Amino acid sequence: MSKARKSPWLIVLILICTASVSLAAETNQPPEDLQFKTDAQPQVWLNGRGPIRPTHAARLLVDKSKSFVEQVLHTSAGASMSTHQHDFIKTTGRPYNRIDLGNTNVRGYYEFTLYAVSEDDAKKMTMAFLELMTNQAKERVQLVIDKKQKLAKYIADKKIMLAENEKELAAAQARLDNLRAAVHYLSLDEAREAASEFNRILSTFNVEYAGIKAKLNLIEDYISRYRETGRADMFGKLEQMKIEQLIELASVNARKEMAQAMRKQASDFCTSHQHVDVLKYKESELSKNLKSNERNFKDHESYLADNPLESLLPKVYENKVTIYPVH
Repeated sequence: MSKARKSPWLIVLILICTASVSLAAETNQPPEDLQFKTDAQPQVWLNGRGPIRPTHAARLLVDKSKSFVEQVLHTSAGASMSTHQHDFIKTTGRPYNRIDLGNTNVRGYYEFTLYAVSEDDAKKMTMAFLELMTNQAKERVQLVIDKKQKLAKYIADKKIMLAENEKELAAAQARLDNLRAAVHYLSLDEAREAASEFNRILSTFNVEYAGIKAKLNLIEDYISRYRETGRADMFGKLEQMKIEQLIELASVNARKEMAQAMRKQASDFCTSHQHVDVLKYKESELSKNLKSNERNFKDHESYLADNPLESLLPKVYENKVTIYPVH
């Protein structure tokens, strides 16, 4: 065998499919019956660079939905790798290589080649890779489960809010209907115009009231004077004028009170109408929001039904791993 073939670099061949594993709180480990085998055929470190050259590598055929990252170092298997392997992964720009096997008899998979600095590290690199894929699958499923639970609570809260709003809307609509029957306004704009007109009328009444009070004060002053002088003829005329002004004052006060009452009706109609409009808008928004979140909830349910955890977990093809030297 040539000197290149005696190189201690290795490659591991694995076909990743799917395996049935239940979702659990603890970390899922790769299959215990994983079989490693060595092959003397030397391989090339494709696109390799960095101060440390690997001595071994692992090649895997992986489901296209999976991916490899340097997070293998944070797995329990990754922690058991040698310090030299850790340094290699941290300093190399490419601790693995991937090939799409779409046109082969194992279509739908990627072939991963994992590089290592020893045969033992190649095996541990493989175990860490499978452990990482298992943990990532669990995290994806748990993320959907968490979102689904949050949506369920959100939907329940929105249903309560919608029921409360519907109850408040019914009461507000009843108040508005009673006001509409009393004042006969056909629209919010009409009620606003009426309230504005009553404000103008009340301002006029206030001016009239001030004028009449001024006349009464002056008449009272003249009555006092003529009462002292004994001018009965003038006294009688002033009393008559006073009575006329008192009558006019009573009329102004009556019309003012009526205008105030009608302005209040118009104002109440506006307030009630606006309250109903706000509650109707709130009901519409709550309903749309509720439907949207119910759709999202069903989408999450469908995802979990279509993608059970076991369908996302890695499985080694025939549970065999082949180790090659690398030159």
